[in-house]
Amino acid sequence: MDYDVIILGGGSAGIVAGVTLGGLGLRVLLIEKEKLGGECLNTGCVPSKALIHAAKVAHTMRRAGEFGLKPASVSRENANGALAYVRESVRRVGEADATEALLRKQGVEIRFGDARFVSPDALELDGERLHAGHFVLCTGSRPRIPDVPGLEHVEVLTNQNVFDLEAVPPTLLVVGGGPIGVEMAQAFARLGSRVTLVQRRDRILPDDDRELTRALEGYLREDGIDLRPGTEVSRFEAGEDGSAVAVLESGDGSGSRLPCRHVMFGTGRL
Repeated sequence: MDYDVIILGGGSAGIVAGVTLGGLGLRVLLIEKEKLGGECLNTGCVPSKALIHAAKVAHTMRRAGEFGLKPASVSRENANGALAYVRESVRRVGEADATEALLRKQGVEIRFGDARFVSPDALELDGERLHAGHFVLCTGSRPRIPDVPGLEHVEVLTNQNVFDLEAVPPTLLVVGGGPIGVEMAQAFARLGSRVTLVQRRDRILPDDDRELTRALEGYLREDGIDLRPGTEVSRFEAGEDGSAVAVLESGDGSGSRLPCRHVMFGTGRL
C-alpha cells in the first residue's frame, strides 16, 4: 500500500481526521479538490458573518441620528468595499488557522485534484494510481439549485460563489427563506440592493418559532426587503434590456413578473 489512509476532502472533517491519524503515526494522504478549510472558512461561517458585520455597520451609519450622531449615507457603490473586506477576512482567518502547516507537521501529505476510485483499494489522481488500506470520505455537500426553466438567462448565485462578487448588485432575487436566504437577503439589502425574497412556505424559517419569525419578517421589511411568502419561481425569461424576468406564482393562483439579473438560491443542500 502507498498509504495507510487516504482522506478525500480538506474541510473540517478531513482536517480533523488528517491531524488525528497523522499524529498516530500512520501514512496519510489528504486530497482536496479546490481549497483547504472547507465550507466554514471559504463559503460559510467566515465570509457570511463578515458580510453580515459589514452590512450592520452600513445600517448603523445610516441610523446614527437615532443615537445623537450625524448620520452618513452609504450608497450601493460605496458598499462595494464590503465585498473586498469579506475576502480579506477569509484570507486572514485562513492564515491564522495555518491548516496546511498543521497537517504537514503531523506528517500528512497534501495533494490537490479530482480523484476517482478505480478499485476497492485504489484511486486515480492525475493519472497516478494510489493504493491505501483505508479511505475516509469527507467530501461534504453542495448547494441545491432547483431545475427552474430559463436559468441560463440569470446569474445564479449560491453561498459558494456569492462572495466572489466584485460589486453589490442593484437588484437581487433570493429564493428560499431558510437561514442562508434570510441572512443574505438582509445583508445585501443593507448594502444597497433592492431585494425580493421568495419563499414557498407561508413564512420564512418555517422550522423555527412562528411568533419570532413573524417579528423577524417585520424587521426585514423595515430593511426594505420585499417578502413574498407562499410564492415560487416558475421560470425565468429573457428581458428586453439584456436582463431577465422571473415569473412568480403564488399559492392563491395569482402571478407576477419580476425583473432581475442576479438570483441567489438558498434552497437546501445535496
